[in-house]
Amino acid sequence: MTPSSFLSSIALCMIASNATPIILPHTEPPLIRDHPFMVIWNAPTDKCQKLEIPLDTAVFQAVTTPNPVPGQFLTIFYEDRLGLYPKVDIVQRKQYKGGVPQNGNLTEHLLKAKRQIDRSISEDNSPGLAVIDWESWRPLWDQNWGSKRIYKSLSINKAMQIAPFLSSDKIAEVAKKQFQLAGHRFMEETISLGILERPSRRWGFYLLPDCFNYDWQKKDYTGKCPKKVQNQNDQLMWLWKASTALFPSVYLHLSMRNSPKAALFVRNRVLEALRVAALPKRSYTVPIYVYSRPLYRDQTEIFQSKTDLVSTIGESAAVGASGVVMWGGVRDYNNKAKCLRILVEKYEIHLLHKLAMFLHPKLKSLKLLVEEHSMETVHNEVRRLVNDIKERRASPTQRVATVSSAPPEKRARQSEGLSDVEDSSSSDECTQDEVNAYIDFKSPREENFDVLSWWKEHATRFPNVAHIARSILSIPASSAASERDFSTAGFVVSERRSQLKPGTVDDILFLHSNLKKH
Repeated sequence: MTPSSFLSSIALCMIASNATPIILPHTEPPLIRDHPFMVIWNAPTDKCQKLEIPLDTAVFQAVTTPNPVPGQFLTIFYEDRLGLYPKVDIVQRKQYKGGVPQNGNLTEHLLKAKRQIDRSISEDNSPGLAVIDWESWRPLWDQNWGSKRIYKSLSINKAMQIAPFLSSDKIAEVAKKQFQLAGHRFMEETISLGILERPSRRWGFYLLPDCFNYDWQKKDYTGKCPKKVQNQNDQLMWLWKASTALFPSVYLHLSMRNSPKAALFVRNRVLEALRVAALPKRSYTVPIYVYSRPLYRDQTEIFQSKTDLVSTIGESAAVGASGVVMWGGVRDYNNKAKCLRILVEKYEIHLLHKLAMFLHPKLKSLKLLVEEHSMETVHNEVRRLVNDIKERRASPTQRVATVSSAPPEKRARQSEGLSDVEDSSSSDECTQDEVNAYIDFKSPREENFDVLSWWKEHATRFPNVAHIARSILSIPASSAASERDFSTAGFVVSERRSQLKPGTVDDILFLHSNLKKH
């Protein structure tokens, strides 16, 4: 991503997407007043807080986590967090809770789901979102392809046990009917229970409606949802009537990075959700909250570019969604490097910042840097700066200027430092020795640590590195400040004057102003 802030880019997307030429049916009022379009953070970044890496999330209207934390604005119910969801572990070929919905125990499922809802969402009238994330099987028979064919096979086997005398075609018809009816009941009664228990929340299923416009590799890609898919979505009228919010997904694959196809992909998925939301013919349509990710999908390293943030957040806002949920998984923020990466995206870290970190004795290990090669870059830059200082001091004109401007005590100290360097057979070796000595020097442990005082004390041990520290760490309000911080001889301001306490200064000024009057 460009050096500009990742989180600030989200705000820009929201501002840039206020107007839309699309005429939309009325949507219910926003959940948060004066926020017709919301961006909600839903990622487990509490790990970053524990690592003392603060993330600025002020741009979001709600900050939540997918973890099971009660009382959040957004609560997500994964398959193992809501009732007794029947499914199959595709890898282990193991069935859970009956495997297919027609084998599930709906009564026990709803009893357990009620307890989990009551525990997860506060019993009050506060607004919020409740997302049911059931992805193992799809409610329509014909959409269970690929690895999901296992649900068809199990359903056919069950139908054969009930009516083994039927033809294979008839058995397939029976299996399809049983599967879809049971899936229908599981989904509809679960979401109805949620709405009954917590009516102030907006309930829906993640990823539904889908558009299946995943063929972006085609040159003539338009992003349009296939007509067949739209017809299938029409068959789910019972689900759209039961839902009080829709949660389509617009996760971008890395191969779509900075491609104009990304906007087409997102636009048509949101448009399909808007079309579906209007099917029940209510007096208003339910809100659309689009699931997106800060990172590209199927990896945990690369954040979306500003262009793609516009293609996801901006496009969703322009088309007419009520908000975007920026979701993140546990693997996205499970260590210090990944937490720091989002800070790197937010703030442009120049080499100067890294040098300042290195020149702080407590931070010189550079453990806060994400890239391993950055440490070597910083060390090499410090060595280059040390060589530059020695070359300037070695030049006759520079030496005359230095000697003539410094008092005797300081000149002698500088000469001692320079003599060590000049007596060496190799300037590079001395540079290496001083920088390496600083790297290996024991870091201070005291809490009330003054970095400028430390360098003042250790300037004779690391003369050239101290010179660099004075230039980078001391940002003076006047020309005297940096010299005062490091000078023991009172080069600009005397030691006595530089250590006057504020109260003493006030007393002197008071006497000075009042003595003039008498």
